Amino acid sequence: MIKCESLYLLALNTLINPEFSLVKNALNLGAITGIFISIIQLLLLFLGFGDSSYLQWIIYISLILSILWGSRTYRDLACEGYISYSQSLGFGLMLSFGAALVFSFFLYIYMKYVDHAYISEVLNQMEVTMYESEVKESEIEMIMKIYRSYLTPGAMAVGMVFTYFFIGGLISLITSIFVKNPKTEF
Repeated sequence: MIKCESLYLLALNTLINPEFSLVKNALNLGAITGIFISIIQLLLLFLGFGDSSYLQWIIYISLILSILWGSRTYRDLACEGYISYSQSLGFGLMLSFGAALVFSFFLYIYMKYVDHAYISEVLNQMEVTMYESEVKESEIEMIMKIYRSYLTPGAMAVGMVFTYFFIGGLISLITSIFVKNPKTEF
């Protein structure tokens, strides 16, 4: 009979390979995180919750847990229990970058080929928000004209890479404080 700890260690050993570099391990976990976030996004879009703030919180929590778990697991399996703050930060940044690339690719495919009206819905929601915040109508028209001309699936995907990389960087700055365990040499 297989114990739960054995399955856990087997899963960790297949995801974190001590023979691979920090970058390769982080990008692998980032790709898995990006796939997970993309699946969550797809499910929520089909259920009609694609534009809710809950979606953003689910994505942020997934990113936080992936960075925290991934950095800690990398420290324990590949670095013999020791990792510096900068290594942990680098791991989190690379994981965020991998997740951002995969998620942005998914978003591009979704906007370009599945739901052509997605960008229009986003623009309409922005316009309603501006009207509710009592922005002048002439300013709203000017802003919306600019957004309509530049907001394409490709531009949104590139923007998402930078956005989630930045957010992942902020998360990594904080999680690295708790994950670090530098070697003390005497």
